[in-house]
Amino acid sequence: MPQRVLRCGLRLIFLLGVPAFAIGEVEIQARLVEDCTTILDRMLGRGKAKIVIRVEGERSELRTQTELLTPMTSSGPVSLPGFTVSRTLEKTFELLQKDQDQATRTSSFAIRRLEAFVVYEDSLPRAQVDQARTVLSDLLRINPERGDALTLVPVAMVPPWRTALASEEGVRLLAVLAAAAAALLGAILASHFLLMRPGRRLLEQWVERLAAAQGAAPAAAELIAPGMPRLGLEPSALGAASPPLLAQRFSFLESRAPSELADVLKDEGPEDLALLFAYLAAANPTHSSLAFATLPHELKLDVSQRMLALKFADPERLALLEERVRSRVELMVQGPDRLGSIYSHLPPEQRSALLADIAARDPEAPSKLSRAMVPFESLLELAPEDLRVLLPSAPREDWAAALKGLPAARVDDLLGELPEKTRLLVQDAMAAPLPTARVLAARARILAQAQALARQGRLSLGARPPEAELL
Repeated sequence: MPQRVLRCGLRLIFLLGVPAFAIGEVEIQARLVEDCTTILDRMLGRGKAKIVIRVEGERSELRTQTELLTPMTSSGPVSLPGFTVSRTLEKTFELLQKDQDQATRTSSFAIRRLEAFVVYEDSLPRAQVDQARTVLSDLLRINPERGDALTLVPVAMVPPWRTALASEEGVRLLAVLAAAAAALLGAILASHFLLMRPGRRLLEQWVERLAAAQGAAPAAAELIAPGMPRLGLEPSALGAASPPLLAQRFSFLESRAPSELADVLKDEGPEDLALLFAYLAAANPTHSSLAFATLPHELKLDVSQRMLALKFADPERLALLEERVRSRVELMVQGPDRLGSIYSHLPPEQRSALLADIAARDPEAPSKLSRAMVPFESLLELAPEDLRVLLPSAPREDWAAALKGLPAARVDDLLGELPEKTRLLVQDAMAAPLPTARVLAARARILAQAQALARQGRLSLGARPPEAELL
C-alpha cells in the first residue's frame, strides 16, 4: 500500500512539473524582451530595433508524501454491572489509524541557455550599434561557454507610422481625422460667409469714409484766406453729428469718374436709381451731382419723381442693388481705354497703320480711341509750363533714349526747356545707337510718369473729360 501511494505521488510531480517549466520560460522571456526593448528605444530610437529572446532552463520541484499507519486494539462491549462475561465470549477488534503528511519544495528557475536575435535599421551608425551590442551583452549576461548567442542583423525596416496606418486602429484613426478636418473646414467656411465677409465689407466702408473725410479737410482748408487765423476746432469738437449710417452705402462709387458711372447705371430702373442717388448724395453730394448730370433728361425726371416720394428703403432690395452695382464696377474693363493705352506705347508708324485699318472696319473706332490714347509724341506738344513739370520727373538717360527717331524740330523745342548743361548731356547720349526695345521701354516709363502727374492735376494731357471742362 505505501509503495502504491508513493508511485502516484511521483507521477503527479512529473505531470505538474512540465507546465511549470514552460510558464517560467515564457515569463522570463517576456520580461527580458520588455527590458531590452526599452533600452534599445532609448539608445537607437523608438521603433529602430526589435529583439526576440529564447530561454532554455529548468526548475526542480520535489514533493514528498508520507503515510503513518498505527495499529490499535479495542475490546468488546463493556460488561454490565453485576454481570460477568466469560472469557470464551470476549472478542477483540484490531483497528488501523492512518496519518498522512505531504511536503513540496520548489527551487528557482535556472537558465541553461539564452539566445537573443536583434534586427535594427540599416541606416544607424556602426558605433551606435556596437554600443547597443555591448549593453545588451552585459544586460543578458551572454556566456558563449554555455551556448548563449547574441545576433544583430541590419535590415531596411518599415517606418512605424506606415505600420500603424496599415492596422485596423490606424484606418479608424484616419477616418476620425478626416471627419474632424471636414467638420473644421465646414466651420471655417461657415464663419467666413457668416462673419468675415460682412465684417470685411464694414471695415472697407469705414476706411473709405475715413479716407473721404481726411481728403475733404485740406480742400476746406484751402478756402481760408492766408491771413485768416484758424479757430483750431474740428467739427467733432464743436458738437457736429457724425455722418449717418446712410453714407456707408455705395461708397465704392466715389472713386469712379462720373462718365464711368453712366455706363454702370444705364441698365438700372428709375426706382433703383432713386434709391442709389439717395444714398450716394448722403456720402458725397458733389460726386452724386456729377453722376446725375450724365443721365438722359427723361431719366432724370423719372428719378427725381421717385426720390420726391421716397421715404423708407427696402433692406433686401437695397442689398441686391448694391451687390449688383458692385459686381459691375469690379468687372468693368473699359476696353477702349485699355486699347488706347496699348496703342499709346506702339511705334508711330505701326500705330498709324493700325488706326487706318481699324477705321476701315469701324468708323467710330478712332474717336473712341482718341479719348484714351496718349502717344509719346503728344508730350512734345505740351505747354511750356507742363513741360517744366514733366522734364525733371524722369532721368536724362530715359529722355535721351525716348527722343531718338522723333522730328528734330520738336526735340529741340523740348530740350530748350532744359538747362544748357543738361541739354548737352542729353544730346551727347542721343548720338549713341540704341536697340528699339530700349527706346520703347524709356518712352513707356516717361509716359507712365506723365499720366501719374496728370492724375495729380499737375499737368494736362489730351482732351479733358466732360466733368473737368473749365468755365
